[in-house]
Amino acid sequence: MVDFWASWCGPCRAGNPNVVAMYIKYKDRNFTVLSVSLDQPGGKKAWLDEDPQDHLAWTHVSDLQFWNNAVAKLYGAN
Repeated sequence: MVDFWASWCGPCRAGNPNVVAMYIKYKDRNFTVLSVSLDQPGGKKAWLDEDPQDHLAWTHVSDLQFWNNAVAKLYGAN
């Protein structure tokens, strides 16, 4: 599952426990999550600091390009 989120996004953060529960339930059934952060340039610290608090135990990527993120554009995320 590709999960788009950002450290500044309240609804994203509120939904993280649901993604964690799904990951725990299905991780042994060939399921994983790839989190794509839509944090802004200069937001690397905020992005990295949020991860441990939310217990997001899968792979995370970001180019810190906000809505210009290449993966978000590829998938039409807005």
